[in-house]
Amino acid sequence: MAAVALLLTACGSSDPTTVEVAETTAAPTTAAATTGEAAVPSGYELFDGSENGFEIALPEDWTFFGPDDLDFGDFLSDVDFGDASQYAQIQDQIVGMFNQGGVLFAFDFGRGTEDFVDNVNVLRAPSSSLSASGHQKLNEDQYQAFGATVLASDVAQVAAGEAAVLRYEIPEFGSFGISYTIPTDDNDWFVTISVRDLDNMSLDPDLVINSFRVVP
Repeated sequence: MAAVALLLTACGSSDPTTVEVAETTAAPTTAAATTGEAAVPSGYELFDGSENGFEIALPEDWTFFGPDDLDFGDFLSDVDFGDASQYAQIQDQIVGMFNQGGVLFAFDFGRGTEDFVDNVNVLRAPSSSLSASGHQKLNEDQYQAFGATVLASDVAQVAAGEAAVLRYEIPEFGSFGISYTIPTDDNDWFVTISVRDLDNMSLDPDLVINSFRVVP
């Protein structure tokens, strides 16, 4: 499952692409909402994915997609990907991820470049019965098999539990990512942040992952 999270590390192709700011398609709550004990700070919104067992706070100017937001006609009217082939590629990636357990895509179209858009995705899989430490080694092997360079790998405590944390680079695309794998009794959760520049992100990864909650 870890490899599935690599789908959008390069949101696009080598073809030039024009990306315009899009409106949020899902319905996050207001910035005053809370996730468990933590208040969502100014500039962030709580994505209510409770129908799929989770919630997470992300920047309020990002565009959110849950499994029920697959009206790509409306999506295309808000975001100009330049040509139909570019749109079809991203559409296929999103549908493929939702078919493999994806429960959220979020994009920073306001800072998109010709060949990349910073993004966050959340996947849920049935429990593998692996601990966070077990996932750590598995993730390292899977990411390296898909051409990633592992920059750091650790097990850390986050709000939702113990997580395998992997920082990586995709040299082919000039992009970076932080992957969190959080095993729970019923599911394994994968939260992946993919960005062009780890030192110039429009979100705080620690805030994002510590806003993530598994909810009934």
